[in-house]
Amino acid sequence: MNDANHYELVSAETVADDIIIGEGELVELFKLSTPDYAPEGCESLYYRVTNGSFDRNENYYSLSDGAVLATNTYFNIFSSSKYAEYTKAENITFTTCVSGKMDICLHVYTTGEDEVIKHVPVYSDVPIEVSLEFNIKGLSDREKVTCHYVSFESKGFSKIHEFGRYSTNVEQRDVRLAVVICTFRREEYVYRTVRALKNMIFDSSYNTKQTDIFIIDNGKTLTEDICSESFIHLIPNRNLGGSGGFTRGMIEALEQNATHVLLMDDDIILDPISVYKTLNLLKIAKDEYLDAFILGGMLNSDEPTIQHEAGSLYNGRFTKCKGDLDLLLPESLIQNDLFEEVDYGGWWYACMPTSVCDDNLPLPLFVKMDDIEYCLRNMDSHIIMNGVGVWHENFSKKQKKIGEHYYFERNSKIIKTLTELKSASSTRDFWHEVLYLVSLSDYVSLSLYLRAISDYTKGVDFLLETDEEELHAELQKIDVTDEAYHMSPGRLGAFAKLIFTKRFWKNLVRSSKVYLEYMKNCKRVSKEYRNRSNELMSTKMWKRRLNI
Repeated sequence: MNDANHYELVSAETVADDIIIGEGELVELFKLSTPDYAPEGCESLYYRVTNGSFDRNENYYSLSDGAVLATNTYFNIFSSSKYAEYTKAENITFTTCVSGKMDICLHVYTTGEDEVIKHVPVYSDVPIEVSLEFNIKGLSDREKVTCHYVSFESKGFSKIHEFGRYSTNVEQRDVRLAVVICTFRREEYVYRTVRALKNMIFDSSYNTKQTDIFIIDNGKTLTEDICSESFIHLIPNRNLGGSGGFTRGMIEALEQNATHVLLMDDDIILDPISVYKTLNLLKIAKDEYLDAFILGGMLNSDEPTIQHEAGSLYNGRFTKCKGDLDLLLPESLIQNDLFEEVDYGGWWYACMPTSVCDDNLPLPLFVKMDDIEYCLRNMDSHIIMNGVGVWHENFSKKQKKIGEHYYFERNSKIIKTLTELKSASSTRDFWHEVLYLVSLSDYVSLSLYLRAISDYTKGVDFLLETDEEELHAELQKIDVTDEAYHMSPGRLGAFAKLIFTKRFWKNLVRSSKVYLEYMKNCKRVSKEYRNRSNELMSTKMWKRRLNI
């Protein structure tokens, strides 16, 4: 058809005079994606449609006359400043396949500015390929974020046969990625995540051949049917908590000669395009960012268009970064790509080079704070960007007494000791916590809190010699034994009455004994943790604990 031939000439001429195709291999950075794996109501995290309809058919997407589809969205915007800073890419090509009558526009988007820099008219009743090119050299400005995106403006009934992809020509390195899912009896989530990853790996249009999936099954409830392909590995594991599960995954990744390990929680909702973006970032990263951790944002599964955080600060207290962003707002995407110092990223989605893990494994903390400690110890640089993130359940739904009042308190104390932050159990803090829990008649939490401080005071040998499965079972008995004594928060009058009860004075005496023991040994124990911390992170120690 003459119109199609005419279009191809126009498409070729859209390459600006100053664009020079670089040497190297063609690397696909990511594909534009649709909400196939997302929670309900997340369409606007993938595309924005105005003035018409956008419908999915078996082999194409249709745009009604007058419809405008824009891709300035969380998953599909091109984070130009990020790619310019962290990768060797300079010349970027966007490619799509369409038919019908439409205009395809390339936009550059910065704070408060949205400008069309290229515009290609299409008029063809057969599918044709359209390419738009742009250059990102010099856009690595941490103070001013620049993004690019594409829009489709239908001038009649039109079809999108291939939504589109961003690619570059640059030398790439070999990357072998080990995706590690640590799980404990969340079979439904794990099967869903594995299906999503398997679909991507099987799709020949994705270059994901050197990707393996390691499912670390702490609950030993999964069956071999999940290992339907050679790249999926099911590893039954002792239940040594998240720290034991992720450590086992790191060890497996090292033994399989993976270059990078991607750690993921079991209770996430994953769009595999995040993994694809991560993999391709690693292939073309600048030399100075070879050791960078890639941290995924956490989107709230209850409010799936709101970002809970993307990285956090920790100085004894938590400060979440880029928290509570409404990702439906275009300006939030600019804010999300602004550089911000962070201390750690949660292991709902965190990728790191395996070279970091070699005989340098997480501390045996069971649950709570293991990801924070590991990042504080090892993360020198990080990459956070739009489109790399997962949906995760709100933490408030996961709070349990054992986690909050034993593991969190004990592990916080250990981490603050190792990083020489202010003590978590100063006189004021200790007695504030004790009196607060007593005022609630929450003797379950009080027992767990006192046990946490007591076990911290036992030092490194306690962590080395304790069977964590047995300890966890013992802590669960505390919870069951004392649950009957937990009552709703009382008012001042009710607290006054507590003072005249035997239970109040019994627990006050018990708390005093723990406090005096801590004060007597705190200097010695602090020195011991710092001098012997290497014993807690060695491969030899972990293999012994894991019975491998």
